[in-house]
Amino acid sequence: KELIEKFRKMGLTLQLFGHAPIEAMETKTPILIQKGKTKKEIIRKALTLEKTGMIIPSDAMILAKEFGKKSIGTIPVIEEQELESLSRKKDLLELLHERRKKRLGLENQQPTEEKEITTTK
Repeated sequence: KELIEKFRKMGLTLQLFGHAPIEAMETKTPILIQKGKTKKEIIRKALTLEKTGMIIPSDAMILAKEFGKKSIGTIPVIEEQELESLSRKKDLLELLHERRKKRLGLENQQPTEEKEITTTK
Protein backbone atom coordinates (compact mmCIF):
# COMPACT_ATOMS: atom_id res chain seq x y z
CA LYS A 1 0.00 0.00 0.00
CA GLU A 2 2.89 2.39 0.71
CA LEU A 3 4.22 1.89 -2.82
CA ILE A 4 0.81 2.52 -4.33
CA GLU A 5 0.59 5.77 -2.34
CA LYS A 6 4.06 6.72 -3.59
CA PHE A 7 2.86 6.36 -7.20
CA ARG A 8 -0.23 8.44 -6.48
CA LYS A 9 1.88 11.19 -4.88
CA MET A 10 4.00 11.23 -8.03
CA GLY A 11 0.85 12.10 -9.96
CA LEU A 12 0.27 8.73 -11.61
CA THR A 13 -3.15 7.25 -12.25
CA LEU A 14 -3.44 3.70 -10.89
CA GLN A 15 -5.66 0.87 -11.99
CA LEU A 16 -5.35 -2.28 -9.92
CA PHE A 17 -6.12 -5.73 -11.29
CA GLY A 18 -5.82 -9.27 -10.01
CA HIS A 19 -4.68 -11.98 -12.37
CA ALA A 20 -6.13 -10.69 -15.65
CA PRO A 21 -3.80 -8.09 -17.20
CA ILE A 22 -6.33 -7.70 -20.02
CA GLU A 23 -8.03 -5.25 -17.62
CA ALA A 24 -5.04 -2.98 -18.18
CA MET A 25 -6.24 -2.33 -21.72
CA GLU A 26 -8.85 0.02 -20.24
CA THR A 27 -6.12 2.63 -19.74
CA LYS A 28 -4.46 4.69 -22.52
CA THR A 29 -0.90 3.37 -22.39
CA PRO A 30 -0.33 1.48 -19.17
CA ILE A 31 2.83 0.69 -17.28
CA LEU A 32 2.36 -2.79 -15.83
CA ILE A 33 3.95 -3.26 -12.42
CA GLN A 34 4.65 -6.45 -10.51
CA LYS A 35 6.31 -6.70 -7.11
CA GLY A 36 8.84 -9.46 -6.59
CA LYS A 37 10.49 -10.70 -3.41
CA THR A 38 12.80 -13.56 -4.33
CA LYS A 39 15.11 -13.83 -7.33
CA LYS A 40 13.04 -16.70 -8.71
CA GLU A 41 9.78 -14.74 -8.32
CA ILE A 42 11.26 -11.61 -9.93
CA ILE A 43 12.49 -13.57 -12.95
CA ARG A 44 9.14 -15.39 -13.33
CA LYS A 45 7.17 -12.14 -13.14
CA ALA A 46 9.50 -10.37 -15.57
CA LEU A 47 8.99 -13.15 -18.13
CA THR A 48 5.22 -12.90 -17.64
CA LEU A 49 5.34 -9.14 -18.16
CA GLU A 50 7.42 -9.56 -21.32
CA LYS A 51 4.83 -11.97 -22.73
CA THR A 52 1.98 -9.65 -21.71
CA GLY A 53 3.75 -6.80 -23.49
CA MET A 54 3.50 -8.75 -26.74
CA ILE A 55 -0.30 -8.69 -26.43
CA ILE A 56 -0.96 -5.40 -24.65
CA PRO A 57 0.98 -2.35 -25.85
CA SER A 58 2.52 -1.21 -22.58
CA ASP A 59 5.66 -0.58 -20.60
CA ALA A 60 6.37 -2.73 -17.58
CA MET A 61 8.54 -2.87 -14.48
CA ILE A 62 9.28 -5.06 -11.48
CA LEU A 63 9.52 -3.54 -8.01
CA ALA A 64 11.93 -5.29 -5.66
CA LYS A 65 13.32 -4.61 -2.21
CA GLU A 66 16.82 -5.51 -3.44
CA PHE A 67 17.90 -7.31 -6.58
CA GLY A 68 21.25 -6.17 -7.96
CA LYS A 69 20.33 -6.26 -11.66
CA LYS A 70 18.81 -3.30 -13.47
CA SER A 71 16.56 -5.45 -15.66
CA ILE A 72 15.47 -8.96 -16.59
CA GLY A 73 15.18 -9.30 -20.35
CA THR A 74 13.53 -6.07 -21.46
CA ILE A 75 11.76 -5.49 -18.12
CA PRO A 76 13.37 -2.91 -15.81
CA VAL A 77 13.75 -3.84 -12.14
CA ILE A 78 13.33 -0.85 -9.82
CA GLU A 79 14.45 -1.27 -6.24
CA GLU A 80 12.26 0.25 -3.53
CA GLN A 81 15.14 2.52 -2.48
CA GLU A 82 15.35 3.89 -6.04
CA LEU A 83 11.61 4.51 -6.09
CA GLU A 84 11.87 6.46 -2.84
CA SER A 85 14.40 8.79 -4.47
CA LEU A 86 11.93 9.67 -7.26
CA SER A 87 9.39 12.41 -6.71
CA ARG A 88 7.86 13.04 -10.14
CA LYS A 89 6.17 10.91 -12.78
CA LYS A 90 8.67 12.24 -15.30
CA ASP A 91 11.57 10.89 -13.21
CA LEU A 92 10.06 7.40 -13.13
CA LEU A 93 9.35 7.41 -16.86
CA GLU A 94 12.89 8.56 -17.62
CA LEU A 95 14.35 5.80 -15.42
CA LEU A 96 12.20 3.16 -17.13
CA HIS A 97 13.12 4.52 -20.55
CA GLU A 98 16.83 4.58 -19.72
CA ARG A 99 16.85 0.96 -18.50
CA ARG A 100 14.77 -0.27 -21.40
CA LYS A 101 16.81 1.49 -24.09
CA LYS A 102 20.04 0.08 -22.64
CA ARG A 103 18.60 -3.43 -22.95
CA LEU A 104 17.21 -2.84 -26.44
CA GLY A 105 19.98 -0.59 -27.75
CA LEU A 106 17.56 2.25 -28.54
CA GLU A 107 19.41 5.46 -27.72
CA ASN A 108 17.25 7.97 -29.63
CA GLN A 109 13.70 7.30 -28.37
CA GLN A 110 12.20 9.68 -25.81
CA PRO A 111 9.78 8.77 -22.98
CA THR A 112 6.21 10.04 -23.14
CA GLU A 113 4.27 11.77 -20.37
CA GLU A 114 0.89 10.20 -21.19
CA LYS A 115 1.36 7.00 -19.21
CA GLU A 116 -0.95 5.51 -16.66
CA ILE A 117 0.22 3.01 -14.08
CA THR A 118 -1.40 -0.39 -13.81
CA THR A 119 -0.37 -2.72 -11.01
CA THR A 120 -1.55 -6.01 -9.59
CA LYS A 121 -3.50 -6.33 -6.36
